[in-house]
Amino acid sequence: MPVGAEPVTIADDSLTYQHVSVRPSARASRDLLTVRVRYKAPSGSASRLLTRPLADRGAEPGEDFRFASAVASFAMLLRDSEHRGNATFDRVIALARGARGADPEGYRSEFVTLVETARDLSQPGDDGEEPRRPVSVE
Repeated sequence: MPVGAEPVTIADDSLTYQHVSVRPSARASRDLLTVRVRYKAPSGSASRLLTRPLADRGAEPGEDFRFASAVASFAMLLRDSEHRGNATFDRVIALARGARGADPEGYRSEFVTLVETARDLSQPGDDGEEPRRPVSVE
């Protein structure tokens, strides 16, 4: 759920008639979650349950995901977001460079240049002048 968004479900989603306990074997499982969907065919009278677990494959995120993370981190830095965590211009640059991959149009390289420029503008100059903050776009 996005930060600050209101939930669309009832806040108290506890089970009314069941007590849940976690088995010790569940802690060692690689399953992240289980999706359960019950449906009924339009002309049917009995519902069917589909159950699919989603397991952690332990794979590293792909280049596109890492690059998108760099873009999102940069946006939070520009907005001076309270949710930026430990993001810095240098970390955004390193993440974007590491996820550049095939860049036939040069957009990802151009993004790195943009972040470098923002970093340089936010640092104090040689004349001791206060750093210029990037303009926040609202």
